[in-house]
Amino acid sequence: MSYQVHERNDFTKEISSEFLKSVYGYMFSALAISGIIAYFAGTPAFFKEWFVSASGGISPMFYIVAFAPVALGWFIQGAYNRLSLGALMFLFVVYSALMGLSLSVVFLAYSEATIASTFFISAGAFGGMAIWGIRPRPI
Repeated sequence: MSYQVHERNDFTKEISSEFLKSVYGYMFSALAISGIIAYFAGTPAFFKEWFVSASGGISPMFYIVAFAPVALGWFIQGAYNRLSLGALMFLFVVYSALMGLSLSVVFLAYSEATIASTFFISAGAFGGMAIWGIRPRPI
């Protein structure tokens, strides 16, 4: 991507469009990853196996999964200048998967149809905005 800067140091519309297209594409991918992970981890059997201790209480794994996205978000925010793009992309995928795991408990409270429609509407909105960003426009 070539950056074109006007005299006032403003980015051109092409740069803005390319940036927004990539952001919406990343968000579409992150929602898809989170949704798939949450769907497969959101079963009572999975919850009982991984998040309930032998004594019947909440296991430490539940708290790890619940707070890991926050810790990873802080880490990414503090280290993004020192990390390579590949490392950041890997951490973004891990963050998306952790969000899916932490949100999987929602499947225990709501019907699958309600949750699936919410995830797919959100992912579809980001996908649609990414497509809108790459559409040809008159110059």
